[in-house]
Amino acid sequence: MALTIRKQASSSPETPCTFRVELSAEGSLTTLDLPLYLVFVIDATSTMGIQDVNNNTATRFQVAVQAIHSFLDIIFSEEYASVEKHIALVTFGNGARVHVTQADAEGKFSGLVNPAPLTLPAGGGAPVQDHYIGANSYDPAQAATALANFRSVADKAAFFYQDEEDIETMIDNISRYSNTNVQSGFLLAGELLEAIPAEAHKLIILMTDGESAASSTFYAYYNEADIPARINAAVLVQEGNALLADYNGIRAPVTFEDLVREGINPNSFDPAAFTPLQTVGLKLRALARSEAFFAAATQSLIVNPFAGEWHNFDGRNSDNATRVPAAPNLLDEITLNGYYWSNGRIGFAANYYYYQRSPFFARVDGIWQFSQSATGIPIQPVYEDVFFPQSLVGRELETVVFDNSETELMIFATDAKISQTRLIDYYEQTSRNIFASNEAKRFMIASSEEIRANGIRIDTIGIGHSVLLPEYLDATASSGQAFIVPLEIANAQDALRDQMIAVTNAELGFFRNVVITDRVPRRSAGGPSQPNDGTFTLDANSLQVAFVRTPDSPVLFQPVDLSGGLVSITEEGDHYTVVLRAGDLWAPEEAALQEGRFFKTIIAFDLTPNPGVISRSGGNVPDIPANSEAFASWMEANAERILPYPPALVYVPAFCTPQPPAVTITVDPDDVPPGGETAVTITVQNRANVPIVKRLHVHLPAEFRYLPGSLVVRNRPDSAVSLHDIDLGVNQPGETDTIRFRLAAPLDKRFKHYTLRATVCTVLGDVTVSADIQVEDEEE
Repeated sequence: MALTIRKQASSSPETPCTFRVELSAEGSLTTLDLPLYLVFVIDATSTMGIQDVNNNTATRFQVAVQAIHSFLDIIFSEEYASVEKHIALVTFGNGARVHVTQADAEGKFSGLVNPAPLTLPAGGGAPVQDHYIGANSYDPAQAATALANFRSVADKAAFFYQDEEDIETMIDNISRYSNTNVQSGFLLAGELLEAIPAEAHKLIILMTDGESAASSTFYAYYNEADIPARINAAVLVQEGNALLADYNGIRAPVTFEDLVREGINPNSFDPAAFTPLQTVGLKLRALARSEAFFAAATQSLIVNPFAGEWHNFDGRNSDNATRVPAAPNLLDEITLNGYYWSNGRIGFAANYYYYQRSPFFARVDGIWQFSQSATGIPIQPVYEDVFFPQSLVGRELETVVFDNSETELMIFATDAKISQTRLIDYYEQTSRNIFASNEAKRFMIASSEEIRANGIRIDTIGIGHSVLLPEYLDATASSGQAFIVPLEIANAQDALRDQMIAVTNAELGFFRNVVITDRVPRRSAGGPSQPNDGTFTLDANSLQVAFVRTPDSPVLFQPVDLSGGLVSITEEGDHYTVVLRAGDLWAPEEAALQEGRFFKTIIAFDLTPNPGVISRSGGNVPDIPANSEAFASWMEANAERILPYPPALVYVPAFCTPQPPAVTITVDPDDVPPGGETAVTITVQNRANVPIVKRLHVHLPAEFRYLPGSLVVRNRPDSAVSLHDIDLGVNQPGETDTIRFRLAAPLDKRFKHYTLRATVCTVLGDVTVSADIQVEDEEE
């Protein structure tokens, strides 16, 4: 069973004639009738090879792999035997890779996977045979080839495997590569799952140590934005005291601080006297702050999750492509292009400024620059980073000393408080890594949001003791909360395994757009009601709804606003329709992860049985259903599912619903000749313990006539000219009323048998009785 649903109805001794009805639906643990497509997205960068603080002998990567093996042992166990499982493996470093088995690499994917699979393992140790489609160098051409190879496989389900041993072998053979480009892993996993039919559970499990390398901003792109040509094409334009950088009509102001940083007097300057380096620097600074400039520069960029980073700072620096030259030349197109690809939108604008000075940050006279002091000046914040409060930007830091010869990348932040400049973060003292620019983090989050919008679930796990991006990882997780392995835990592998099992179970037990519907039998006003018809009256003011977050949470009912859309009641002929639009329900473990999620919802209302409705069984045995039909419906993998509630039975004692009166009808004589007369007597006995008001409706047989003046009600003549609607007055408890009148038979006999019907209407129910009259010729 998917949702666990219950309906109950009961009365209390204090209100024995009012039945409280509750319908509940709650997220269960698993839904096993749909296939599960799961993609592991695993950080395979060098920092994952660091020894994990929780283990004396294992690296972070090895801890993650051990946890995955334990997870696979469970998911492939008998408990999950009915779940059809398909698992793919994606890793990320400077780009992304989709891994395949050796048999497929030598078979159906022959020619598509990268050659020379013998590589260094991500977790350390002897070389492994890793087979994948992806790029293994910084060459953009390899990324383009990998993308073409990937897209040549029409059926992306071919990258998913169902054999546990095959999957574990691929996991063991993951090879290492550098720089943490999380968004590439997301994008590739998203492409894999988008190709899977909607009628499936789709899940991504991301595992990373959260240490994002410097080169993680735009490496999902592989073609050039041609920034150097655009900067060279721009011109400086002076208008009065204002100086602007103009690129094809896109204008960006040069600020007072820009001029000061270039050693130019902002109160008196002549652009014609600027040195070439000053001219380039001012154009770079100004255009780096322009959204329009970067929109024009990047609008044609092609997203490629396989792309490796391209951060050759200077093409001539071939002996160590990841290091900057001692004196970079900003007028050199190769250098400028390298800066752009390494740093993203803003970094290229000011790196040269850093390399002309000592690598110590300081704020002098309100302007950020680099300290000339060998001892340095303590760093002060440039601004508060509101978007990402976790960022170290905006906090006072101790002076950080950098080894320029080993520096991969240093990002400079201007004073302008705009998104393109928010790229400064704390730098590791080794100078080897930057903990991801804010722009890169935004790109990572945007990639995950796009995936989730397609109905794919993401679980984000931080592995290692120094996870530096918890808020950013939270933003990528579907639950809104990343799982971070806590410090000083004895068995990190078990914690990771349990988290993966929990999120898998949550994916199997998530129910979207839950709607609860109940149909309660009601006494129709359109025709005569019958006693003991099993109908109820619903008290709309009693409606309440409760949403429960966890099994331990208290059930707190709230009154219902029927105009709010959450709950509706309609009266349709012989029943009420009650609808609760409950929204999404989760498995209990998943509902607890984020505020506003619920695993259970309850709708409650009061019913009173209509007069005359009593149980026929004895001994308080319930036998009257409180609903004619009730069910819960929800969307699961884009398919609507419906589950009926078992009917709730109640026992209605006789004292709860007074009985309608006992009515008899006699005709004397009941055999009359054509045109003859007969007398009709109707008796009405009040069997209730309350007075009742009665009305009489007589349905005459065909062609019979009522004889005006013959009506007598309770021994009193009545002048009514018709028997269609007669006021019979009030009957006291136990009292019997008698009604008499005469009828004339038709002169021409058309039928031998005629039927006279009379209905007595009361608040306790309508009672209809009948009598037969024969019309026969007199005997000769």
